Amino acid sequence: MVQYSRSHLKKVNSSFVIESFKKKEKKQTKETFQMSDVLDLGMYLVVPLLCFLGVGIVLDNKLKIQPFGTIFGILFGTIGSLFNLIKIVRRFSTHA
Repeated sequence: MVQYSRSHLKKVNSSFVIESFKKKEKKQTKETFQMSDVLDLGMYLVVPLLCFLGVGIVLDNKLKIQPFGTIFGILFGTIGSLFNLIKIVRRFSTHA
């Protein structure tokens, strides 16, 4: 036998209806950011830059093209970080 608490019962037209146990999802607004969103922002900006910089340094050492691999790594890493930043801004602006 399943027992329900009074908080899950709602009276409708002299009969009781059992409400679902699912909690209502709290919509994220512009003012309520979670700590995970802030940490994700840092990771989305730093990781592409470091990854492409690492690839550029490896290409410099393998192909013996000393400054160009690092420059291209920094360039593509910055483009990747800016792309992620635009994606994050669009996601948070839709919650407004």
